[in-house]
Amino acid sequence: MGNESLFLKHFKKGISGLNLSIARELFSLRTKVEELSSKTARNYEYVLGFFSQWVLRNLNSDMQVQEIEPHTLRQYLFYLQEKNLSKPTLATHYRNLKAFFNFLKREGYIKENPIERIPAFKLSRQYPHILEDIQVSELLQAPNQKTWEGYRNYVILLTFLDTGMRVEELIRLNLQDINLGTRSIIIQEGKGDKSRQVFMGKKLTKAMHRWIEQRGYKAYEEALFTTRQGERLKQRNLEKIIERLAKKAGITGVRCYPHTLCHTFATSYIRNGGDPFSLQQLLAHSDIKTCMIYVHMAGVHLREAHAKYSPVDRMSSL
Repeated sequence: MGNESLFLKHFKKGISGLNLSIARELFSLRTKVEELSSKTARNYEYVLGFFSQWVLRNLNSDMQVQEIEPHTLRQYLFYLQEKNLSKPTLATHYRNLKAFFNFLKREGYIKENPIERIPAFKLSRQYPHILEDIQVSELLQAPNQKTWEGYRNYVILLTFLDTGMRVEELIRLNLQDINLGTRSIIIQEGKGDKSRQVFMGKKLTKAMHRWIEQRGYKAYEEALFTTRQGERLKQRNLEKIIERLAKKAGITGVRCYPHTLCHTFATSYIRNGGDPFSLQQLLAHSDIKTCMIYVHMAGVHLREAHAKYSPVDRMSSL
C-alpha cells in the first residue's frame, strides 16, 4: 500500500510519540471532518507548513510535538518578525499555531499548549477604508456606459455597492443566480462555503436587467460577468478594472479595491438605518462583533441623524 498515509503507519506501530509531520496530517484530517471552510483550511496548511520548514531547516529534525517548547516558538516568531511581516500576518501565524497546539492538547498528545506562555501580538484597532458619498457618485460616473465593457463595469460597481458581496463571490455568479422578479441574488458557496441570498435595490435590478439583455444569452456562457470573448472575469482583472476606474474618477486618500466597496456598502447600510443583525446575515459573518465595526464607523453620521431627528426635540409641545 504505497499510498498509505503517514499517520496510519504511525498507528500500526503504536503511539509512543508524535512527530510534527504526522501531527499536521491529523490536524488536516480534523479540518476535513469538521468541514471548516476551504479558506480556513488553506490558512492552517500554509502556516503549519511554513513552521515545519523552519523546524527542519533550523533544528535539523522532524521534532516530536512533545519536544516543542515555548522557547522554540519564541525563536520562530522572532524569525517571522525579522522578515518584516505585518502585525496582522504575525497575528494570523500566532492564532493558527495556537489552534494547532490546542488540538494536540485536546487529543492528549501534549500536556500543555506551549504557545500559551507567549503573549499574542497586540493589534491596534484599524477601521477599514470606505468611500464617501461624493466619491461613490464620482466612481459610478467613471465607466462609459455607452460601451459594452463600460456598462458591464458600471453594473459590477453597483453590485458591489448594493449587496456587499466579496470579489470571489461576484466573479462566480452565473445567470441562473439572478432573480429579477424577486430582486434577489443567490451566492453559491460564499463565505464559509455556504450559499446565501442577498437582495437588489430598484436601481441595481433595472441595471442588471439591461446588462443581461446586453450581455446576450448563450448556453455555453454561464458566467454573469464575462469578457468580450465570453470568458468569466478573473479576480485580478476585476481588481485592475476598479483601480483604473477609481483613478479616472480622481479618487484620492483611499485605495479603491473590491473590498473597499464592500466596506462602503456595510457602513452605508448601517448609516441609512439598517441593523447589524440583518447585516450579519447579508454578509455571512459568523460573529456579530465584525458587523459592530460598521456601527462604530457610522457613529458620526448617526449622531448627525439624531441631532436632526431627535424625537424629543421634534415634539414642539415639550
